[in-house]
Amino acid sequence: MDESDLIHFGVKGMRWGVRKDGPEGSSKTPRTPEQITKRKENAKKVLIGTAAITAAAGAAFVAYKMQQEGPLTYDSPKVSAGKKVAEKIALQEPTAVVHASRGKNLGVRFLEKGGLPDALPEYERSPLSSDIQSKELFERFGDGKVAARFVDPEGRTDHSSRPISHEVIVPKSMSDSVKNLDDIRKVIWPLVKEQYDEFYQSSLERRYS
Repeated sequence: MDESDLIHFGVKGMRWGVRKDGPEGSSKTPRTPEQITKRKENAKKVLIGTAAITAAAGAAFVAYKMQQEGPLTYDSPKVSAGKKVAEKIALQEPTAVVHASRGKNLGVRFLEKGGLPDALPEYERSPLSSDIQSKELFERFGDGKVAARFVDPEGRTDHSSRPISHEVIVPKSMSDSVKNLDDIRKVIWPLVKEQYDEFYQSSLERRYS
């Protein structure tokens, strides 16, 4: 036997770093319920951390691909169908009067949508959205539409005694009949008055019901 030989005198079946001092020859010391719970909590933390790292890596990859391929367009198959529908709605033109106002005790809302499924995109494109300070407004925009704001012809007020204003968007097909705010009151107001009267009255009843 050479002096460089390594000789280990151990127990048959023994492994390095494993003690056989547990009950019934077990190679591992039994864990307490507290230790088991803590181990599960640690494992859960590891899973959450791994998920966060994976998500961050995914976001970084998407950013990298967008940098390589450039911004996505609505013609791209990667764009969701929802965005296409939203764009289609936003590009629709009103076929009737869009009317927005408030009740005695209710906030501003669209009482007439002008034949649109959603009147908000049209409202946001109009001067009514960009000029919120003027008490009265008459302005042509787009391809001939008219945006107007005027005080309630019957002098009605809200619950804070503020004069109620009406905002309308007149479609191109009707815009030739209005030249100023007086025309708006004479021609357009009668078209929306009845529905507004009902709305205003219902807001009164809701207050005292």
